[in-house]
Amino acid sequence: MARCDENVKAVQRAWQEKFHNKNWPNKRTMARLYAKFKRTGSVEDDKNAMATATATVVTDGAKQVVDDFFAAHPSRSVRRAAEMLGIKRTSLQRIMKELELPPYKIQVTQPLNEDHTQRRSEFAQLMLEKLQTGEIDVKKIWFSDEAYFSLDGHLNKQNYRYWGRERPEITVVRSLHPKKFLVWCAISSHGVFGPIFIDGTLSAANYRKFLDEEFIPFLHGHDLVQGHWFMQDGAKPHRTADVFETYTIPGLLSEDSDFWGVNTFLSAEKKDSQLNVKEMDYFNKESPCFPDLAEQQFLSSARISKSEAIL
Repeated sequence: MARCDENVKAVQRAWQEKFHNKNWPNKRTMARLYAKFKRTGSVEDDKNAMATATATVVTDGAKQVVDDFFAAHPSRSVRRAAEMLGIKRTSLQRIMKELELPPYKIQVTQPLNEDHTQRRSEFAQLMLEKLQTGEIDVKKIWFSDEAYFSLDGHLNKQNYRYWGRERPEITVVRSLHPKKFLVWCAISSHGVFGPIFIDGTLSAANYRKFLDEEFIPFLHGHDLVQGHWFMQDGAKPHRTADVFETYTIPGLLSEDSDFWGVNTFLSAEKKDSQLNVKEMDYFNKESPCFPDLAEQQFLSSARISKSEAIL
């Protein structure tokens, strides 16, 4: 630069003549290297000076300001907080690290109240007593559940990564109304029944249909009715009067019948139908409806005929 009277074009031509390369440094790079040469007498990086460079000093006052700010505004982003506090973002990140302020994800929960907690606790205690006294044999309970599966697949962007030297052109196509199917299964100490595949959405009609046509005949065929219990969760299709008829003796749908406990349980739970906190339904072939349980609306049981028994 000095020999060329600080003429950038002349320096670029000299670079090309010496190295036979048109990809010469740009004007800014040349100016920065020339300034470093005049200051240090060399264009090499001073690695020793770089290694001994000290970070910006973080004062206790700055820490207190940051601590007070996030105590009042815990959901502010780091970038926005740096603008509001007039602190460099990197300095703010260092202060937050020293203050041990890690980020936390928001937890999404159902609108539960103390009554829900109390009811679930009492129900759990009740079931524990029935198991301890032998009224319910855990080896004779059929637990059932279902889940939906989308044919488009499932992609969790939070933990899916593609490692490579170049950015891949990978996309996942998802239809506006993806086709899905339901898989229902029951399990006990005797084994697994299912899976049962149901197209579309589960309804009380198709739920009762596969119970009547597949599950009940299976239980009778393997002598798994006497003394056994059937458990289902509180999904709406499970809790209609039409489905409950499967668990009762025909003609005994009056208030003083065994169905009364199930019907009372169903009616009382309608107000909480938007919450997935309902206790499980248990049905048994031999056991009558427990009056105290019906009043507390925790456990539903029904004496049912062998010809229509679930278990």
